[in-house]
Amino acid sequence: MNKAIGTSEIDESLEVEIGRSLDALKGTAAEQHPASAKHETTADKLGRLFGRMTKLSMSEVDSLIDELHKAAARS
Repeated sequence: MNKAIGTSEIDESLEVEIGRSLDALKGTAAEQHPASAKHETTADKLGRLFGRMTKLSMSEVDSLIDELHKAAARS
């Protein structure tokens, strides 16, 4: 369960980073200019953040499944 607590803290920091990236995307979308390199860079960062968040979530689920298997084996 300690892993779950650690990933919660990481998830919170990812949420903050994602929020910042979304704000940056909104700012570039509001401009009347075509997609710029900055916009693409921000979109890439957001994609990587979502990838990290998904990986962490899947890792947490896998950890919980392992704990359930161990508990079932002890029963």
